[in-house]
Amino acid sequence: MEPLFVAAIAFWPAVFGTGFYFVRRYIRAVERRAGSEVALATLSERLLRVEEALEATRTETVAARRGSRLYTASPCGTLEQS
Repeated sequence: MEPLFVAAIAFWPAVFGTGFYFVRRYIRAVERRAGSEVALATLSERLLRVEEALEATRTETVAARRGSRLYTASPCGTLEQS
């Protein structure tokens, strides 16, 4: 009778301890996933701003190239059309 009693006393703490361990791991994984979604949204916003700045720079560069094709500076300082 005594070995069965000892086994029962050892069994239930092991079950509850293991359950607590897995529940805690699950909660941490869910919290970590929520944090990564916030970080992903922040990085997406930053990427959009960088792409907008790059597009604005590209537009200005194209406009400057078109302007430099149409007009060149002459040695006397006036603009002449090419």
